[in-house]
Amino acid sequence: MPVEPITEECKVIKVKKNFAVIELERKPQCDGCKACSFNRRNTVRMNARLEAECRAGDSVIVEMPQRSIKGSSLVLFLAPLLLMLAAVIITANYRWYVQIPSIIGALLIGLCLIILFDRLIRRNSAFMPTVKKIIENNNHIGETND
Repeated sequence: MPVEPITEECKVIKVKKNFAVIELERKPQCDGCKACSFNRRNTVRMNARLEAECRAGDSVIVEMPQRSIKGSSLVLFLAPLLLMLAAVIITANYRWYVQIPSIIGALLIGLCLIILFDRLIRRNSAFMPTVKKIIENNNHIGETND
């Protein structure tokens, strides 16, 4: 049985090439879900692919991604810790001036892996919202609709 996609009404903040920065407002249904990480704010900004032409200030319908990346936060926290633990175990018989740079190097490698993983996920369209259609086209002064 196919799952009905989640759609939300969002405001376009800015448009760049094939993507738009959209602002999503928190709704009462969002209380149980932590996918957007609202924190203490009532809005969250994110990138979305464009399937409908829009401009900054427009209200649009956005289809949220079907796939979830809930387990990725565990991987992101564990990668640097496991690399640091490996550095500690490998350099256990060495002096402190070998151990400390090894541990710091392992931490930096882990952080670089996190950045790389984040960029790969952001470019994957299965995890990115998509602008489907314009609800309200807000004209700006001096602009006309064709």
